[in-house]
Amino acid sequence: MLLDATEEILKEKQVCFSRNLKSLKQRGSNNVRIDIEGLGEIDFLYIVPNEKKVYLVDCKYLKARYDMVNFRVDYSNFTKNDDSGYDNKMKKKVKWFQVNLDKVVEHFKIESGSDSLNLDGFNVEGIFVINSATFYMYNSIYRIYTLKTFKELIDGTFHDKEFMIHLKEENCERIFRVKYPYFQKPKLMKHVIFTD
Repeated sequence: MLLDATEEILKEKQVCFSRNLKSLKQRGSNNVRIDIEGLGEIDFLYIVPNEKKVYLVDCKYLKARYDMVNFRVDYSNFTKNDDSGYDNKMKKKVKWFQVNLDKVVEHFKIESGSDSLNLDGFNVEGIFVINSATFYMYNSIYRIYTLKTFKELIDGTFHDKEFMIHLKEENCERIFRVKYPYFQKPKLMKHVIFTD
């Protein structure tokens, strides 16, 4: 269901994509398998030419969580240091695809029937699409989108929220800008010291 909903969003905007990718099609040779140990199947691979990006999408169906104790389970699943951690798996996939962009070009040329595709200067970005919001999505290594925010990303209307924190103390005022990832040390924007 999550994969189908993600596909509908991509189709609606006529994005060039491949779903459930186990190999990259290649002309005149064997396809390049990616569903091997260390990589694995890609739920979606799509290109956004005006951003010069190739997106790898991994869809994760998460249990609805309502408290911090249970959010820890999601956090652990993403951040495990072994090969089962979602972030570690994504890191390997992003690295492999960045090195093998020529194979991605060939795959999409075959898929689209067009020889005009050029990905020179493109970057590969790994993202997750989830069914239910989780606390980790606000501080993750790889961006995590719900279906709603993924649609905004595809529409070009997604913007991270930014917050300004004003701290007034006895003899000074500090202003901090908080932006994604939200649970990092915020950037000090202004520091005013009051003198009598």
